[in-house]
Amino acid sequence: MSQDFMQLTSVDEVCAFLKERGSRHQNYHHYTSLPTLKLILNGNTWKLSDPITMNDLQERQEKGAEEVWRQTVFASFCFGDSENMAMWGLYCFPRQDAVRISLPRKLMIQWLTETEKSADVLLSDVIYVNHQKAHQLRWNNRRLDITKMPALANISHERAMTGLIKADAWSYENEVRFLMRLKDADNKGVFAALPADFAAFVHVMLGPWMDQEARHLAKAELIALGVCAEHIHESIFTGKVHLDNKCESCTYFLADQMRKKVNE
Repeated sequence: MSQDFMQLTSVDEVCAFLKERGSRHQNYHHYTSLPTLKLILNGNTWKLSDPITMNDLQERQEKGAEEVWRQTVFASFCFGDSENMAMWGLYCFPRQDAVRISLPRKLMIQWLTETEKSADVLLSDVIYVNHQKAHQLRWNNRRLDITKMPALANISHERAMTGLIKADAWSYENEVRFLMRLKDADNKGVFAALPADFAAFVHVMLGPWMDQEARHLAKAELIALGVCAEHIHESIFTGKVHLDNKCESCTYFLADQMRKKVNE
């Protein structure tokens, strides 16, 4: 059992805590698209991301150490039992192809263990720091005041925290990362091999924007690729979510034009 979050007093303790917690989640969720999932299943590999492609460019520019970032690739997941509507909206395009990939703990640990045989990898939770109150750390809705902890005063810039800390504006993601440290900083096109039985144990949730015909087709395609029928689920929000898109801004523009004509 790891040390309690509220008792952490050093960078080493924070790193150990995040690593220990990273391996304890019941499920690891990744929000993406059906075409991406099919590529993963067809190749039985996972493309690890270069940090320069992150949504949060502040993390890459202002957190951790530059030399470590140049040797880092990773896959991002989130933990928690509920669907995360922000994740559906941020990472699933086109929306009608949205899916959530879920790795049960046993499958994730198997992937980690097999990868460790040939690479330097780490499974770790991410911690968040208040961008206005740099003395406050956040993890899983718990907050730690480090005002009187000199050892943690510069935690955002510690080499060991590279890839493990970001601004708390992203804390809703509850992120946990599968990180790989590379020997060659220029070798960023990394595809990590998945366990041979990955398809048989992975769970897939079809996104809330899929219509009945699309869901039927997606299930057939996934089953053909080895996913168990009982592991394919539908979002509880299917047919119940509407997110604005760029075109809908025209509604306000046209309404404003009509208002002006009426008032002329």
